Amino acid sequence: TDTVSYASRTETFVSPKAAVSYQWSPETVLKASLGRAVRMPTVSELYGATSTTNSQYINDPNLKPEKSWTTELSAERDIGNGQARLTFFAEDTQDSLYSQTTFDPVANRNVSRVQNIGRIQTTGLELAFTGFDVMKKGLDLSGSITYTDSTIKENTGFVVVAGDTLGKRQPNIPAWRASALVSYRMDEHW
Repeated sequence: TDTVSYASRTETFVSPKAAVSYQWSPETVLKASLGRAVRMPTVSELYGATSTTNSQYINDPNLKPEKSWTTELSAERDIGNGQARLTFFAEDTQDSLYSQTTFDPVANRNVSRVQNIGRIQTTGLELAFTGFDVMKKGLDLSGSITYTDSTIKENTGFVVVAGDTLGKRQPNIPAWRASALVSYRMDEHW
């Protein structure tokens, strides 16, 4: 029933990106890229407080935009009927916007909020393959395996006690991830 007024807020950011590639040999190309990304908090993250019997969402009108610098170095090789790629990647994110839910046993409900995590540093390596007519005409294979180390380096926020997330892995980013796809074309019509 109360009206809450928020101060006006204006911010401007630049997101430069650059990429270069070099044909190292007829079969191998090397690529490097660097870019900056900025994600602004959404209207509901800033102002959308809601509450039900068993849940509560706490907004934060002071959330900062998430800012990341990302780097990739890749080597791609043509292997005749396919392509193999090895990529090293690194990302340094300041003020990461992260949604967190905790259980409040006194109120018997989940409490959710988005908060800024000071700094998350991520590095990783990915090996990927795409092949056509592998072992049999019409049989296509693709897949990848990725290792990622994503660690919270700075955080004034916390889950239970101050500092309890420092040095911990970023939630929902697995250390290992793999994917595979197999498809078969019986003829040119299928």
